Amino acid sequence: MRKAKNGAGSAGAGLLFLISILFWFAQYTYVPYVNPTLSALGASAVFMGWVGGAYGVTQLILRVPLGLWADRIGKKRCVVSGCLLCAASSFCMLSVNHPAAFLAGRGLAGAASSSWVAFTILYSSYFPEKQSGPSITMINISSQIGQIAAFIAGGAAVSLFGIKSSFIMAGIVGAIAFILTFSISGRSGSKPPVSLGDFAKVIRDPNLLLCSIYSIAAQIIAFSTFQTFVNNYAGSVGIETGRLSYMYLFVLGPCIIVGYIIGKCLFKLIDMRILITAGFLLLAAYSFILPFTVNARQIFLISVLAGIGYSFTYNVLLGLCVRDIPQDKMSAAMGFFQAVYGIGMTLGPIAMGWLVEYYGLKTGFVIIAALSLVTAVSVPVVRRLAKWQ
Repeated sequence: MRKAKNGAGSAGAGLLFLISILFWFAQYTYVPYVNPTLSALGASAVFMGWVGGAYGVTQLILRVPLGLWADRIGKKRCVVSGCLLCAASSFCMLSVNHPAAFLAGRGLAGAASSSWVAFTILYSSYFPEKQSGPSITMINISSQIGQIAAFIAGGAAVSLFGIKSSFIMAGIVGAIAFILTFSISGRSGSKPPVSLGDFAKVIRDPNLLLCSIYSIAAQIIAFSTFQTFVNNYAGSVGIETGRLSYMYLFVLGPCIIVGYIIGKCLFKLIDMRILITAGFLLLAAYSFILPFTVNARQIFLISVLAGIGYSFTYNVLLGLCVRDIPQDKMSAAMGFFQAVYGIGMTLGPIAMGWLVEYYGLKTGFVIIAALSLVTAVSVPVVRRLAKWQ
């Protein structure tokens, strides 16, 4: 991590980095097993899409208000609440052996993820203002470390103890993160909320708007493929349920490595829009090749494309979106950005669910590949026409 403002700030940044790892561990330990469990309970592909979309709906609703009110509520309090909801979501899905419990649980998980705006801005506050973009990219790496640890541990637990163990583990780790949040350094919150007038000015920032729009496409692709329905496809080619978690290692491993490189040096050396274009091209290649894979080895290998492509898109957009935003308006800007990409989290799995139901998995993946390719081609065009600096 980068050098913080002072010793206390460095300690606070380190603790928040750890809590973030635990938070995302708890959010993702069970994710590979949601669709297989719903399938065993008799849920349709359309309903699976709605369960996947529930995670994005609550984020879409909550992230702008949290961005506006994070300073008044206190970013620490937002983080505390997020970790509590994270643990509650896992136990909700364990409580009732019915598809409706998964719909409610994923909605709670989305509410928990809405607190990520407070994580990112609180973490960046520990660093000099000129390092806000790279520091946000770095805290995002903690989320991916948490996810990759979740998939390793979750896969091992499911192989030994069954699918329910992944939900139990997620709830316990979420509770540990909740307990640790009380040791975070940070003010309880005394600043007035950003006014609606100031918020309107913030969201007119061209760079923020363009990053937000492209983040929708990135999340549609992610939540239509490796975040949801790739698990259905993996099962259809014979990958055992206990091995589904390991598939994510080939997504998140490259994603973490590339994200670290971006945060450390590429922000200064390379035009970020070049990386965004390359990222969507890689996601297009992944989505197009996926329906032609026939075994675990092939799926695992092409997942590397998804990991690098997602890092080039989401990680870059996350750090770039607040580049021109003043520090005191950054929470509002990040809330807007994260709410907008919640549209992609919602639309992606819902649309994919309908495509799978009526046209099949393979056709759905090819359509997502086409979307990725069109998005990649649009980046240099938009940059020229909109003068995206």
